[in-house]
Amino acid sequence: MTEEFPEFPAYSIASGALDYASLTTPFPLQVSPPSGDRPPARMDFVVSAPPGDPVRCAKVVMEIPIGTGATSLVETATGITATAPTGWQSAITSTASTATITFTPPGNAFVFDQDGVEIVIDGLRINTEPGNVTIRIAEHLVGEPQPTVVPLFVEKWPYRPPVLAGSPNRFAARRWAGTGSLSPSPATQVTAGQRVTLTWQARGDVERHLFTQPLNDDLGATGRDVSTLTRFDCDPVVRPTTFTLRTKVKATGETMYDTVTVTVDTPTFAGLSLTAPLAAGASGTVTFPEAVTVTKGLSIDGELTAGAGLTALATFEAKQNLNATTGISVTGSAGAGGTSTVPGGEVTAAGITTKDLTAKKTVRIFNSVVRISRPQDFPGTDRLLVGYMVQGVGVPNPGMVTVTVGNREVGARGRSLSSADSLFLAVRGDEAVTYDPSTISSTTMFLAWAILGSPTSS
Repeated sequence: MTEEFPEFPAYSIASGALDYASLTTPFPLQVSPPSGDRPPARMDFVVSAPPGDPVRCAKVVMEIPIGTGATSLVETATGITATAPTGWQSAITSTASTATITFTPPGNAFVFDQDGVEIVIDGLRINTEPGNVTIRIAEHLVGEPQPTVVPLFVEKWPYRPPVLAGSPNRFAARRWAGTGSLSPSPATQVTAGQRVTLTWQARGDVERHLFTQPLNDDLGATGRDVSTLTRFDCDPVVRPTTFTLRTKVKATGETMYDTVTVTVDTPTFAGLSLTAPLAAGASGTVTFPEAVTVTKGLSIDGELTAGAGLTALATFEAKQNLNATTGISVTGSAGAGGTSTVPGGEVTAAGITTKDLTAKKTVRIFNSVVRISRPQDFPGTDRLLVGYMVQGVGVPNPGMVTVTVGNREVGARGRSLSSADSLFLAVRGDEAVTYDPSTISSTTMFLAWAILGSPTSS
């Protein structure tokens, strides 16, 4: 069987004031197996100056993210070693989140001209989560007060156990090369909508069935009978998929299960069920073309766009912009650090925190307005009231009116409250609203009131 290798070059390039060509061993870099020993990985760097003027460098600092997630490279700095260029010094320090490796030339100055140097980082026990990692490289140039920061992107591929020589199956997923053609490159990760070709070694003494889910002991599963085939061209893959080849020896009944997982860089899901918060990176955009319901918290560092409405039964927060075309409904609170827009819908939430709020329809701050004849209505309820003076027909203006809420005078003597003067009052449930003179009524001068809502007592 042809040796498997990726189609793209085995090295990565990052450029700042200097150029960095990196090569991983193994290549492509794979995550560690879910259990057992974690074989060390190695990264070799060739550092050189681009064509042009020489570059005087005081030191190069590389930061490797530590953690268990997709954006971290290793779970611990333990075991990491560094080999510096001849005459240079290397030092390794670490925190809970970062392993920092510093390479310092003799005399704190090295001129990169025509020749480059080689740097090696070894003993990397890669974590178990596939993803894209950013190694931060800080170039400290002679005479420059601040370093130049260069991101180097490293891709961690899913773990694939080695295929031993003489294996009876040699099950593999390969990149699509067309009907009848076979690519030598593995389809460990593809773009959504691409096809893959599954291959295995021919055997005449077995029965084989193919499945599109993990399987290790269920002989009752139907699957697809591929006993007479050695390849299968699957439909376009739109989400991470695990394929299982079940091989049963006819004579003995011995059954073997081989699996291969194909990840998708832009997966598409018919539905998404969350048991924990959904987080998106600061540089990313989360877009929901259909209606979205979130039963727990939703926190997004980038923009949030919900084309057909957003419903959250708890709380959600967008640290940048929040856009919902047909409305937002939140049982808890909603927050956005940037601008919030709801072009054609309504926003319903217990509380909203945002920088700017643009609504082309109605923004309802309180509950429905209820007109009442006297502020004493709804006793025992905290309420917000707006009232205005109305002069009865043929009734002389009393000129001076005092309105008292509890023991607070909100319209003092000496000030004439005339027709259309208004008051905005926060009234606690245990406070009475009184007038002086008390003769103000519907037959003389009176105040017309509307209750706006019931604020929380403080």
